[in-house]
Amino acid sequence: MDNNIFLNSLDYNSYLKNDEDTNVEISNIFRFLCNTIQQLPIITISNINGLCLNSGIDLILSTDFKISKENSLFGFDKMHIGLYPYGGSCQKLFRHIPLNYAKYLLLTNKIINAQDALKINLIDICIKQNENFFIQNSNIYFEQNLSNEQIFSIIKENILNYFKDIFHHHLFQKKINDDSFIFTLFYSFQFLFIPTYILQNIKVGINGGLNFNDVNSYSDYDRHMFEKCINSIPRLDILYYIKKKKNL
Repeated sequence: MDNNIFLNSLDYNSYLKNDEDTNVEISNIFRFLCNTIQQLPIITISNINGLCLNSGIDLILSTDFKISKENSLFGFDKMHIGLYPYGGSCQKLFRHIPLNYAKYLLLTNKIINAQDALKINLIDICIKQNENFFIQNSNIYFEQNLSNEQIFSIIKENILNYFKDIFHHHLFQKKINDDSFIFTLFYSFQFLFIPTYILQNIKVGINGGLNFNDVNSYSDYDRHMFEKCINSIPRLDILYYIKKKKNL
């Protein structure tokens, strides 16, 4: 395996030094960061290429979708020394994956690979494990005798060509050989064709609805969000555009 790291423990050294004030400050800042990401009115995607441990889990649980390279690793490997998750994983993890799997990761100190993370829904896409998703959504014609590897390579070339301007930036030049980053761009592309106000309100509706437990409360909240969308100016603009186009 390579030595790539997505995110590991934030400040392991201050923990070892028993610097309680620094640890509390770091935890508060990081928790605020994770919560802010989770509440953003835009689609957020984690591109995971390497070790995703401890605080890394906190971070990916704050994003809407998680795409990983096949050799990434996931888990909490500092629990045995008493390092409590910084960013809220103890509460967020069992809300994303089955409770027994959440307990297993949090209590056993075990590390799982990307294939197992996919099986328990900790991640949404694992490169080389979800090839059919990219093939079926590529809108490219392929000859019948091509292997999945050959098709994958063709899709990758098309993605690089479409997003070539991104790779001209010095921050992303090294990403041109990173399959997980390239196919994260592909995955994000589908959201460009959904009206922004719908994406924003659905995400706000999901996050807000999590605060309600009984069916009447979250149904009322959902009705409120529906009425907000149905009467919005962007929706009326879209309807006007559709009607105008049909009359041409």
